[in-house]
Amino acid sequence: MVYYDFLSPRRPSMARKPRLHVPGALYHVIWRGNEQRQVFFDEDDCYRFYALLEEGVSRFGYRVHGFCLMPNHVHLALQAGKDSLSRSMQNLAFRYTQATNRKLGRSGHLFQGRYKALLVDRDAYLLELVRYIHLNPVRARLVADLADYPWSGHQAYLGKVALPWLTRTLLAAGRVLFAPIPNVQPVTVMVAAAGVALGPRRGFAVGAIAALASNMFLGQGSHTPWQMLAWGGCGAAAGVARPLLRGRLPFAAFSVVLGFGFGTLLDLWLWFGFYPHTWAALVTVLGTGFAFNVAHATGNLVLALVAGPELRRVLDRYARRSRTEVVWA
Repeated sequence: MVYYDFLSPRRPSMARKPRLHVPGALYHVIWRGNEQRQVFFDEDDCYRFYALLEEGVSRFGYRVHGFCLMPNHVHLALQAGKDSLSRSMQNLAFRYTQATNRKLGRSGHLFQGRYKALLVDRDAYLLELVRYIHLNPVRARLVADLADYPWSGHQAYLGKVALPWLTRTLLAAGRVLFAPIPNVQPVTVMVAAAGVALGPRRGFAVGAIAALASNMFLGQGSHTPWQMLAWGGCGAAAGVARPLLRGRLPFAAFSVVLGFGFGTLLDLWLWFGFYPHTWAALVTVLGTGFAFNVAHATGNLVLALVAGPELRRVLDRYARRSRTEVVWA
């Protein structure tokens, strides 16, 4: 039997918990330099890291969807293979550290402890994760234009370099992945028009069903309930404010507000579900999504000015035709 002296400052050591390994799952893998020191000293170091990634893809079966080599840390969007994620990442870190120490004539740790691996929803979050990783140099103010940073997967997505070990299933979206244009969508204006014409309850129902139906084709995920809530809220808000939104300009202005509100709610979901619950992380998420929210609001403005009242009148006629009255004899 073992007894512990709880008054002693020494405690029995505890083994570290094993990493959760889910074959086929998507991970955001992060390595940081020891004491925030530099880990890449010249371009040869970056090419060496590329070679080790390529070898790891072949040997361990993982897939790299995106990456960014920063001066003092590394980000990977990595899909695990059948082999243990810990084994493959330890092999990568050990071999790179060994080669770098040999080159610099030193010894000791290069990276700060074990890597961090965040398990994320591949279907709902893959695009956002790759975008977040590739935008690191811009947020760190190393470059003003992401295309000018040579050590990220964005170069391959643009077709500037060939990286056969990078899984470019996102290549079709690669050229617009960092542009906010895809966030222009007519659903918000349609839902708002339904709320004005049909009232808040039916406006909420139209918005929630629209989100559910659109994701039947685009892919369901953990974002679906939040989109249902956001678009349902747009319809309900328009229904509550319907006496003020009969004109073209008030309706268009309200649609702009809904564009920012919708995007902000989904940004909050993204922060709450996938990021550290800190003010810095929240500011980062809101800042990254701002251009997309501007595009959404601008698209709403144009659509509402062009067709907002006309769409509302169509729904008004539908409401009059479908109205029924029950009379008890």
